Amino acid sequence: VGDGKKNETTSVASVHGGQEAAIKEVESNFWLGPSFVDLIHLGAKFAPCMRRDKKIWTEIDRERQLERDKTACCVRTDKQTCFQSVAKDCTSGFFYWLKWNGSTALQFGTQSFPVAPIVFEKTPTRSPSYNCIQHVDGLYRCYRFSGSVCGEDPRVCLQPQSSFPHEWADDITKWPFCKRTESFVDPSIANAVCEVTGRPCCLGVQGVCTIATKEYCDYVQGYYHADKRLCSEVNCLERVCGLTSFLSADQPDHFYRLWTALCLHVGLIHLVISLVVQLTIGRRIEKVIGWFRISMIYIISGIGGNLFSAVFVPYQADVGPGAAIFGLFSVLVMDLAKEGEMFAQLIKFRTTLFICLFTLFIFGLFPFVDNFAHIGGFVVGFLSASVFIPYFGQSLSKPTKELSKDELRSLRAKNIARIAISFTALVGYFVVFCILFWTVQPTCKNCQYLNCVPLKENFCKDLNHDIRFRNCYVC
Repeated sequence: VGDGKKNETTSVASVHGGQEAAIKEVESNFWLGPSFVDLIHLGAKFAPCMRRDKKIWTEIDRERQLERDKTACCVRTDKQTCFQSVAKDCTSGFFYWLKWNGSTALQFGTQSFPVAPIVFEKTPTRSPSYNCIQHVDGLYRCYRFSGSVCGEDPRVCLQPQSSFPHEWADDITKWPFCKRTESFVDPSIANAVCEVTGRPCCLGVQGVCTIATKEYCDYVQGYYHADKRLCSEVNCLERVCGLTSFLSADQPDHFYRLWTALCLHVGLIHLVISLVVQLTIGRRIEKVIGWFRISMIYIISGIGGNLFSAVFVPYQADVGPGAAIFGLFSVLVMDLAKEGEMFAQLIKFRTTLFICLFTLFIFGLFPFVDNFAHIGGFVVGFLSASVFIPYFGQSLSKPTKELSKDELRSLRAKNIARIAISFTALVGYFVVFCILFWTVQPTCKNCQYLNCVPLKENFCKDLNHDIRFRNCYVC
């Protein structure tokens, strides 16, 4: 419960072997409900879980390239413990940074660490060039650039074995997971015999991976992978999204979140407001148009509103039936605009309706509630109502029973035309916004302010979970 975020600090085990300060962001929810991370797990609308987001996957690919070219096993000088790191995180004097560089061995004073070779039929051409030696079998043993890896090495793995012509690539991010190693390992292969102190840890809701101790990862409420060695071996975004696994690891496909988000609420206060609106306005509409029509309008408006929101604020995790409720409100507004017989004569109801709309829009300016979904739901609700209840809101000079056959025929033709036009517009809406969401992926830097007004410091802090990756590899 609260209105922002606060930091908590404690001392945890470090990958270097000592203690370090760990900072945890504690997220509050003044709606009396779960955190953003929990809402995403439950099925909130969150675009990175629904599509292959260009920004996020560009950063993930960049991190994998960094891991391939700039990381290696950092081994303590007594060869007891180690962790994967970049050069700056491997303290000189206390650790050896075993970054393979194409030479036959790495030399640290009197200590020598042989580099794993890779076999080719002929000398490969690349820049920088390999250091290659031709053996009596005619094959060339060239020495790797990518690596080393803590706890894994192609020289000691028996399953799958790295042997010509099925050599492990000179790219550690493409190495297979070693299921079985040799019972005795040469102590000079230090990266394979040391105890690994840091494993991949997935942090936050951005799919960020870092190398950390289990104690650190548990404290900051991350996902620790005790059986993995590199961040490229884990799919942090899939762990963040929860629910079902992606059919393809690199292709998020939780499109059903456009629906599941309607069934969730951000907290108890949000739930009470939704129930009050549905049991008053919703029940009144259902009595007039029936359960089937109101159900169709409700569901289509909710999905359409969430799709609209996902296009303009893709990195905000939002839940609630707000889009569907605004779809129902559009039914009433459509009738009021026509001087119809059902509600237009009730001035008090008109006033109440617009007060409700304004109040719900104001709620949408607070964290976790989505005004873009409200706007999209209202538009889709209007089009859906025109399809399912084309007669709604029409002003007739006399009752239907008193109309002549020609007048009835004319009225029927108008309703059919109205259904056709509205249905075409509705289909066009979904086609256009599906293309925008899954293909174009537009950006709108200031759209988040329509969903949350920063009334005080930290009130909307990090509500828009944009792409802000950590600049460290090791924690």
